[in-house]
Amino acid sequence: MADTLGRDFLRALFKLKSLLGSEFGKGGAGKKNHINLPEYILLREIAENAIGADTNTELADIREFLSISKAAVSQMLASLEKKGYITREVNPENRKYLIVTLTPQGRKILQDIDKVYTCRLQQIIKVMGEQNIKYMIRLINLLNAAVNILNNNMEGE
Repeated sequence: MADTLGRDFLRALFKLKSLLGSEFGKGGAGKKNHINLPEYILLREIAENAIGADTNTELADIREFLSISKAAVSQMLASLEKKGYITREVNPENRKYLIVTLTPQGRKILQDIDKVYTCRLQQIIKVMGEQNIKYMIRLINLLNAAVNILNNNMEGE
């Protein structure tokens, strides 16, 4: 029983990972302006950033939100900057921090992807139902919490 459950669980996780990876990659892989899901989420998080604003998203918040390392965030920022979607500037009020802002091209790609995402989400909700989507979100959050607990327990050993 546990062997079958383990295989089914891994297969489901792989399908979910493949689904998430393909959604923003349709027709974009290998192109200069290709954007993956984590990059899209990062763009959304920094969309309102501005020099001197009190509400800027900090890189530590992004690392925590995406559950990725500092190096992975830096790599994503470098990729987005190379594509011309963001700029990075030292915060003049606190030189320890960077202010990451969207370029006009970054705002355009974000608007384009937002339209696709909104349309796709509405279609998925129509097929799955709102309650099932909410249930899925709860299960994913529960899985993430369980993995974090296990990882913290392993670090303490």
